[in-house]
Amino acid sequence: MKELLKQDRIIFGKDERKIPELKVYLQDVEFPLRSVIEMDSRKGSNDLANLFGTRDVFKNPKPVELMETLLAYTTRKDSIVLDAFAGSGTTGEALLRLNNRDGGKRRFILIEEGQGSDKYCRTVAAKRLERAIKVHGYKSGFQFFKTGKKLDRHAIINLERDALASLICQADETGRGKGITAVNNFKYIIGKNHRSEAICLVWEGSDNSEVTLEILKAAALEVSQAGLKRPFRIYGTFCRVGDTRSWKFCQIPDEILAQMHIGEEFQADAQ
Repeated sequence: MKELLKQDRIIFGKDERKIPELKVYLQDVEFPLRSVIEMDSRKGSNDLANLFGTRDVFKNPKPVELMETLLAYTTRKDSIVLDAFAGSGTTGEALLRLNNRDGGKRRFILIEEGQGSDKYCRTVAAKRLERAIKVHGYKSGFQFFKTGKKLDRHAIINLERDALASLICQADETGRGKGITAVNNFKYIIGKNHRSEAICLVWEGSDNSEVTLEILKAAALEVSQAGLKRPFRIYGTFCRVGDTRSWKFCQIPDEILAQMHIGEEFQADAQ
């Protein structure tokens, strides 16, 4: 109360019959986000004109005020915001302005390919952020990265394996009710069920993921080294060796391959 009195935040009535009230300034009030936001449609172009001196830098840019309003309600002060279609970089400037306003430390990742030879990320977004920081004196910065070489086949297979392992751990029937615990850092083992039985995966692409006798022996050794129980279940696209008490072959379901957009490729290979 002493602090509020010192700040002149208490409003007293004419006498003791009036209950004192707390003085609240408009700048301290956070109004609820409305379902309809009214805003001049020219603001986006005006924002760019203020930085570039022309409105013709980018077609139909979003207003910084609009993005700042939305981000103020949907982020914390330490959030990381991803805009995979950055366009003119409105999201980045909005976050710079928002951080400057409330002392936040939000970060952003902007991705923009551009059209044809016009790489918006270079010609508009990056330059926009540079100029906004300079003009408005934002105590912030950013790094500019460009894409490297395309992924090779080995890298793609590893990405596919990670995705398959995740889906199999969710779908394996021995995990019903109690789930499958993911296990990492093994060549074949990807998880274990509630009985500590191993779940394994062979994946070298849809045309080269047959579970052979040699692979079964290597997977069995890995299961023993990991201290997991048998029978272990091993997923692959094909197997010519019959099941035993120690292991069971499970064909990777077509539904899972379809989710990864490689179902048609697998079916063509199988034929």
